[in-house]
Amino acid sequence: MHLKPRDLYRLRAAHLHAQRTWLRAQMAQHQVQELALELEQRYSLLAQSASLNIQTGEITITQPEPAAPGQAGLAPKRGE
Repeated sequence: MHLKPRDLYRLRAAHLHAQRTWLRAQMAQHQVQELALELEQRYSLLAQSASLNIQTGEITITQPEPAAPGQAGLAPKRGE
């Protein structure tokens, strides 16, 4: 038993519509990411440890933990 040609056409058309809708959603997500990147550059957040909440517009800057005295960001030598 097989689908009638008209029903097969409708099924394939619906599948293509679903794929097109998914692709549009992906494109919109990429546009959001591009805008967030542009705003991070505009607000000089790229060089900092900062995050942008796209729901509230809040910028959170996390301060790096201070290095232990005498360490000054140096990596330990191998074998120590």
